[in-house]
Amino acid sequence: MELVKLLSVAVNIHRLTLDYVSNDEINTVTIQQNEIFQLVSEKNVIKNLTLTYERSLEKVELLFALCPRLQYLALHDDCTAFLIPLIKLILSKTNNNNRHLSSLCISKETDETVETLKMVIENDKLIDDYMVECIDNKVYVWW
Repeated sequence: MELVKLLSVAVNIHRLTLDYVSNDEINTVTIQQNEIFQLVSEKNVIKNLTLTYERSLEKVELLFALCPRLQYLALHDDCTAFLIPLIKLILSKTNNNNRHLSSLCISKETDETVETLKMVIENDKLIDDYMVECIDNKVYVWW
């Protein structure tokens, strides 16, 4: 994966913006066992990640594994199709790869986005202490 190779030589990046993560027939299990992937995951200091056109839960999971110090995730495209599984993944107590993540921003907000997020968090009892707000047509979730 080209991104992993790039990050292996650019270890001091704190903020990363990706338009698109190439599929390249990525096997998420195999790539996470790759020595370079593991080294990048251990060494990089990425805390802010912005995804512009990404709608794949599998790729987001892979990026969480690659960037375990992530604190802020921003999505700048319509993520309605995978919003529910995404918020469950992010707030899952069993997902160790994003234990530092504490805020999410969704730029392409729809009328139902805020209500959907609140419903999923409450119904699945994902977390007790959180805020969901719409500011300037963006939905923010803090926990």
